[in-house]
Amino acid sequence: MKFRSSAALALALGAVAVPSAGAATVGTTASCVRIFPNIPSLPIAADGFAPGSFLTFKADGATVGTGTADGAGHFDNFADPNTWFQPQSLQGKNVGTIQLTAEDATGVVTPPVTVKAVNINFTGPPGVVKPRKRVKFRLFGFQTGKRIYLHIRRGGKTKGRFNMGKARGACGLATKKMRFMPLRSYKPGTYEYWMGHSKTFDRNRSIGREVSIMRTFHSASTQTTAAGAWD
Repeated sequence: MKFRSSAALALALGAVAVPSAGAATVGTTASCVRIFPNIPSLPIAADGFAPGSFLTFKADGATVGTGTADGAGHFDNFADPNTWFQPQSLQGKNVGTIQLTAEDATGVVTPPVTVKAVNINFTGPPGVVKPRKRVKFRLFGFQTGKRIYLHIRRGGKTKGRFNMGKARGACGLATKKMRFMPLRSYKPGTYEYWMGHSKTFDRNRSIGREVSIMRTFHSASTQTTAAGAWD
């Protein structure tokens, strides 16, 4: 899997209610946390701690950041603005939940809060398929309610743009069934499939991966047929 880059997609976060001050509590303003390498994406709100407390935030028991409570015992910021995290519960899948907690240096720990989380990602058929075969693409973590476009590029040029539908639900999911290689005309070689919300290609606001179109030989003849490999 060779992801390129995408910054803006990770910060499309909805708002949900967070418990008010009282007993120590923790929550997030994200209705579904988008996760992408090198993008901070876990906004946290914590209450009920002693003023100035040093706080440690954990997801699925693993530390995902730290912060300091203000004079009212409140914290409201990204857990760590310089790093990202990969929850154990999302390893091997793209949508799931994490258990979020906060604790201070005196051992006060909040009850765990279940938070939806999604990897910003898209998937296609595994292995090798015929380019004209209809397959299902699955998209995860895009901006809810916004249309998604596939830009197919080669040699620094966009060869085609395709409508993949609108992202749905808190975690921004979409599916599209179409030909593995939807271009009318193509040649063997390496292509880039980029997914994003812009009608015109924008590398900084899209996520991409490579697709190989190759030629295979029939053992019973000298004819060649094209095949596609989803890397």
